[in-house]
Amino acid sequence: MGSSSTNMVWDYIVFAVFILGCSMIAIYSKFAGPKERTKADYVFATGSVSMAAMMMSIARGTLGVRSFLGESTLSFL
Repeated sequence: MGSSSTNMVWDYIVFAVFILGCSMIAIYSKFAGPKERTKADYVFATGSVSMAAMMMSIARGTLGVRSFLGESTLSFL
C-alpha cells in the first residue's frame, strides 16, 4: 500500500508541474510574444504561415482523423 500512495503523490507532482509549465508558457507568450494588431493578424497570421501549412490545416479540419493520417489496417480492434 505504501508504494501505491507514493506513486499517487508523484502523479500529482508531475500533473502540477505540467499545469504550471503550460501556464508559464501562456503568460510568457502573452507579454513577450508578437502582438496582433488587427483581427486579420490573429486569424490569418499575416503571411507568416506558409501556404502549404495553411492548406494542410484546412484539409485536416475538413477530413476526419482517420482519413488524414491513414486508416489503420487493424480497424476492427
